[in-house]
Amino acid sequence: MTSGGGAGANGTPWGRAALAVLHATGYIRLMAADNAESELRFERRLMLQTMGIIAVFGAIFTIVDVLSRQTELERVGQDYHPVAIWIYDPTSVLIIVALAPLVMLYANRFRFADTPLPLWLAVHAAGFLLFSTVHIFLMVWLRKLIFFLFFDVPYIFTNNLPRDFIYEMRKDLLSYALIILVFFLLRTYSEQRRELEAARADARESQLITLKCGGRTMRFAAESFSHAEAAGNYVEVHTTGATHFARTTLAGLEALLRDAGLPVARVHRSYLVNRDRIETSAPSGNGDMVLTLAGGDTLPCSRRYRAAIEA
Repeated sequence: MTSGGGAGANGTPWGRAALAVLHATGYIRLMAADNAESELRFERRLMLQTMGIIAVFGAIFTIVDVLSRQTELERVGQDYHPVAIWIYDPTSVLIIVALAPLVMLYANRFRFADTPLPLWLAVHAAGFLLFSTVHIFLMVWLRKLIFFLFFDVPYIFTNNLPRDFIYEMRKDLLSYALIILVFFLLRTYSEQRRELEAARADARESQLITLKCGGRTMRFAAESFSHAEAAGNYVEVHTTGATHFARTTLAGLEALLRDAGLPVARVHRSYLVNRDRIETSAPSGNGDMVLTLAGGDTLPCSRRYRAAIEA
């Protein structure tokens, strides 16, 4: 929520301009001011993280590429300027990082899940061509400026423009794809973390458990939880009178239930149980146990987890 003095992100000229751009590009939809400000912070952090990762990749590539080039030049006995050779890759990486936010805005405007495949391929082919052209132009301009200011010889980009333009474009295709891939993976991870934090806050405040499976959202009272079993990439959650399949982990479900104040215990690498539902326990050999729950369900309890039941 912005303060009366306009200290919030959308209370400043930059914040208002950023929100206008994000709305215009489809980055975020019209929403309440406090939600819009929170979304703006989320998107800005996502962009900065993506730019940071691209910069790290670029720095690693620069070091490896320059050292390899030095070795190759020394191997054939060719002279080279020890400083100038470190100009080429960093100028390219700098421009790529500077253009990355525009690529992210463009990629978000035409998301793969929301765009027919032929159209998605067409718009990204056009986006790549524009990205590469701008990158090459700014990279050459920056190199010419650096050579003009600090060296006695001018920078010559090429004596065969079509050949070297295509050469640079091949490398730019990897850069363009890397930006979109890193951005997509970071967004997926960050949105999952944000949803988990919201679910845990809801569990603490209302004792309601929120789980997702595909496009469905399930909510149930924590006190109705009986037990859960891992089932591949899903968890089979048993509550009073119902069974739910959720795309989560036992550890994630356990954290939600504990936040809701429920006395849950891990009794097996594949099972989680509400301790209040355990009626009897009996040895089953080799230190393992069998737990009988209210309602008659039975669960294995491995000796590794017996302490959680006996405590």
